[in-house]
This record gives sequence, structure tokens and C-alpha cells, in this order.
Amino acid sequence: MVAEGDIVAARWDGGGTHTGSAFDDLPVGALPRANTGKTMRFTGTSCARGQEWKDRQ
Repeated sequence: MVAEGDIVAARWDGGGTHTGSAFDDLPVGALPRANTGKTMRFTGTSCARGQEWKDRQ
């Protein structure tokens, strides 16, 4: 997490194993069969002003 003035930025990552239904609506790919057991990992960055950040926690 980095803060400068009232702006806060945080980098995050997440992931999991596909155990649910099939889907094809992601901009980066699809899993056309249900319960494939494939693992996924994704990262992102969130930015907010100080008070907005406090309200999200």
C-alpha cells in the first residue's frame, strides 16, 4: 500500500480453483465446461481518496 496526500493505492492478488459452472463472458478467456479443476490467478491495483478507502474497509 502506498499513500501520498489523500490518495491511497494498493496492489492485490487473488485466485482459486474452478469448481462451478461453465462461463465464457470474461475478456481474457473462457472455461466452456463445468468443474474443470483449473486454477486461476489474477492481480490488480485499487486507488481511492483517503476517506473513500476508510469507508471500503
